[in-house]
Amino acid sequence: MFNIETQTINQIAYYVVFVGAVLVPPLFWLWYFRYHDRRKPEPLSLLFFSFILGAIWCVVIFHVNLVFGRQLLNVDLKVFILSFAFLEELGKFLVLKYYVYEREDFDETIDGIIYGITIGLGFATAENIFNLIYQGTDVIFTRFASATLLHALLTGIIGYYLGLKKFKFLTKRFLELKALLVVILLHTVYNFFSYQEKTFYSFSGVLILAMGLFIILFFMIQKLKGIEKYRQLLADSREWVMQKKQRPT
Repeated sequence: MFNIETQTINQIAYYVVFVGAVLVPPLFWLWYFRYHDRRKPEPLSLLFFSFILGAIWCVVIFHVNLVFGRQLLNVDLKVFILSFAFLEELGKFLVLKYYVYEREDFDETIDGIIYGITIGLGFATAENIFNLIYQGTDVIFTRFASATLLHALLTGIIGYYLGLKKFKFLTKRFLELKALLVVILLHTVYNFFSYQEKTFYSFSGVLILAMGLFIILFFMIQKLKGIEKYRQLLADSREWVMQKKQRPT
């Protein structure tokens, strides 16, 4: 009886850790970044479906890995790393560009970052599930500190440029494709460190990259907040002028 109870407690503890490891990292980062958009928060329904589509793309990538992963590894580790960095970022980009970009709720420059982060966190959540199933709870800290954050940051960076493009603050041709190529390169660098032998240097490389991207995105958010203040001031000025014109002389 004692053994059964102990086994049951251990199973419960494992599932609690599993659920926490899957949900806590993405929910924490989603709360943190959404806090910066609290003045005019995005609708939860659109955030939810963006999150789900990011997760669905991870499931697609998982099955692609099952079918083609070993063949790519047999060719070369660099080919494997680059191929999956490309596929992962391409899918998240397509969700952001073709599911979110044209919607009316995408009405501020900062929204691109918020939706991009949400899509990235959806992908990371599904990836967390696969990693915990196949690698166990030993990967929890690494997933929280780097991988989950990385997916959010990279798609958030693309969202930054899409936000600027949508509201005509940047008008360069193929801007989003250039941003996509940059994040694919950054993701490839991250994967390169991740697939190295687990040493202090490889772990440091992963954390430095993740923290560097976090700082970059933080300043991007601050810049967009300034732009939104400018847009609001401009809208208020126009409204004041219109009201003044409508007053009888």
